[in-house]
Amino acid sequence: MKIKSKSVSVLAALAMATTGVLAFNANNADAATVATVHSGVVARLYASNGNLITNRALSPNSAWAVGKTTTINGETMYQVATNEYLRAQDSSLSGQAQQASTHIAGKALTLLPLYRDDTNKMANRSLAPNSEWAIGKYIVNKNGQQFVQVSTHEYADASNLMYDHPMTNPTYIADFGTNTSFSVVGSMNMGNGWGTDDTSSDTSTNTSTDINNNVSNDPDIDPNLNADVEVGTDGLTYEQIHKRYPKVDDVREAVIETINEERQSRGLAPVVEDSGLDSIAARRAEEISTNFTHYDAAGNSIFVNYLHKEIPNMYSQGENIFGSPWMQLTDQSARGYADLVLDNYRGEGISTTWNHYSAIINPKATKIGVGIYESSNGNIYTAEDFAR
Repeated sequence: MKIKSKSVSVLAALAMATTGVLAFNANNADAATVATVHSGVVARLYASNGNLITNRALSPNSAWAVGKTTTINGETMYQVATNEYLRAQDSSLSGQAQQASTHIAGKALTLLPLYRDDTNKMANRSLAPNSEWAIGKYIVNKNGQQFVQVSTHEYADASNLMYDHPMTNPTYIADFGTNTSFSVVGSMNMGNGWGTDDTSSDTSTNTSTDINNNVSNDPDIDPNLNADVEVGTDGLTYEQIHKRYPKVDDVREAVIETINEERQSRGLAPVVEDSGLDSIAARRAEEISTNFTHYDAAGNSIFVNYLHKEIPNMYSQGENIFGSPWMQLTDQSARGYADLVLDNYRGEGISTTWNHYSAIINPKATKIGVGIYESSNGNIYTAEDFAR
């Protein structure tokens, strides 16, 4: 999934196509066993064969009449529609307290690199500061280093997150992640991990620069941009620090271009840029610069809310959101950024569960809006909103 000279300092999240489409009235719910979705949980639904239903979910604190309790693939499930099942761990039955839930959320206190347990290497992305993540396993190794699971194979440094419940009783795995160094953050070169000394990909440049005298012949280099950042900070060169950002329109066009190239490589029709979706996506890109989430306080998709109000004849086919510090990109171009976004999504692969790449290659999607926002701290945020 790697393309040469890409940064690992990225943020990414995705949303389902629609949320909360099932409906029971209060009388029906009261008349039977009721499952209530836990607070703060957007609960996914599954078919009787265990397959994830990708276009629907249940909102936090919503109550649903239960037809039967069953076990699917070894997991307890509650039937909430003819062929739709809610996981028991995402809800509580009537008479059970929601506090029985073992769900723990953690908020990243800083930009956090990730360790992958399947490759025993650092991942090619990180967690955004102040972003919130559902916590899975809690592991400590023989060095006392603590890890928390934030995705199937990705783990963060447990000491750099703030939790909504106390973290207790870690699982001891002696050699887990012993070759990692979460304290080292830098740019990633193809085939190398975080904190490596190999900067061969970073040093390739089309500019003639005298770093000692802090000058450059590149007209896109502005010495007043990020003037307070010293050369060598996080391994950055003079060009990387002072390179001007690309034009927003160029980045948007490049992102759409890479998505359609990927779709066409799989025999799918391209998605067509829509000005109404572009407007929504531009708003979403600015919003995620301060609140990196798909959902409002009630657990509803912000994109879907906008779409229903502004373009009611369209139906959501999902949203991807992404961000990366521009200074840390080794390919500082619109296409370089767009390639980085797609590389990270492509790396998730085709899965039975909905992910970023699922949205990219969704055959039902026919239209797209892309928003790009440059924050004052040098991050570039992207929202990709799909519809039909």
